[in-house]
Amino acid sequence: RRIAAGPAGGFGERHRSQQRTMDAERITRLIDRAGRLLHVPGGGEAKELRKQLVQAGFFSPLAVPVFHLVRVVLAALLAIGAPLVATMFALELSGFRLMIGSGVFAVIGLLLPGVALDRLRARQRLSYQNAFPDFMDLLVVCVESGQSLPAALDRVSKEIVQFCPGLGANLHIVTLELRAGRTLSDALEGLQGRTALEEVRSLQLLLKQSEELGASIAPTLRVFAEEMRNKRLMAAEAKAHALPVKMTIPMALFIFPIIFLVLMTPVVIRYIENMPDFK
Repeated sequence: RRIAAGPAGGFGERHRSQQRTMDAERITRLIDRAGRLLHVPGGGEAKELRKQLVQAGFFSPLAVPVFHLVRVVLAALLAIGAPLVATMFALELSGFRLMIGSGVFAVIGLLLPGVALDRLRARQRLSYQNAFPDFMDLLVVCVESGQSLPAALDRVSKEIVQFCPGLGANLHIVTLELRAGRTLSDALEGLQGRTALEEVRSLQLLLKQSEELGASIAPTLRVFAEEMRNKRLMAAEAKAHALPVKMTIPMALFIFPIIFLVLMTPVVIRYIENMPDFK
């Protein structure tokens, strides 16, 4: 296609590709500057927010500026939308009430991204918990087949990404840290910070104790993997036992009234038919 297009066509395609790259870089710089302008200075707060975003699955360096940008834009849209909604529905409100309503909606817009972030963190953490026993089983298989622990982590990260991409990405970061010279204990500590899983901390302590005592890693990992499977099974059983209690309110509100209506309707009809006043 390049030969058929000639030198001018090839140059044009190359120019368009460079232009798209430059546009993407400009947009990235614009978002970064906007996020820095909107961000309240504070090193500890920024680090904590960055940690929460990583736990929710956002690994991009622009995640913090974009989060602040979304908060401000959403607050502005809701503050502007409140008077528009009042005008649309012909609500007769004074200027003071409109101002109070706009302020309330602006505060809601500032709080909604934080609530959504907490829900995303909880959902991501649940997916990590469900996939962790499978990760341990794959790790045991790789270690017992003769691979070293870093090589086994690298292999498992490529396999587990198919059904849990977040955990696979975090494990890939662990392998990159190990290649860069970081110790396994420090790499697992970073993994625990990114996933907020107590199981990772337990694995870190287990491997550290095995290294200090000189015990074999494979049997230790097998016992730990069995414990993780049992823990997941116990969590599933706990949810199953809590199901009847959770079903009580829906049954009382929607099922029992229908059953009562079905049972009592023939009785009421026969009673009406047998009463003298209704003949």
